[in-house]
Amino acid sequence: MTVYQQGAPMEGWNDCPAVIPRPPMGKRKASRSRRVGMDRSPSAELPAPAAAETRLKFSSTDSLGSLGENEGPGSEALDLEKLEKMYQNSSLSAKDVENCRKRIASLQGHEGFVNEIARRSLHEPAAVVNQSILDYMATNDNVGPGCLSLRKLVESQPT
Repeated sequence: MTVYQQGAPMEGWNDCPAVIPRPPMGKRKASRSRRVGMDRSPSAELPAPAAAETRLKFSSTDSLGSLGENEGPGSEALDLEKLEKMYQNSSLSAKDVENCRKRIASLQGHEGFVNEIARRSLHEPAAVVNQSILDYMATNDNVGPGCLSLRKLVESQPT
């Protein structure tokens, strides 16, 4: 049997080095900074971070149409009539419907989006509405559980 098979401890075989070697600080550092562009001033081609964030925000909400317009705390109440109709028409079990109710109600601040999805689910195919839900989830934080339940509810509607 070898030492490994016996399980006998071997000192030093898996220890971290006592000193972590640093790369030399000489010409290499200067040439690397020139290659990367660290000692040059920012060029006019690169947009400022605020402009890039604004561009991203507009492009992501444009693809959703009017879904994000009414977003905001206390902006709008849930359209309970349309949601109730969706709950009644769904093919989900009573337990699943109750779970969906709780999670959709937790989407505070996103009532406009939920109302828009409820309205669209009556007229558009489920695949199109579900893609809108996925796009909304990708652009908004902390909407996962509620949007997944909303998506499940949309998929359970009769065609």
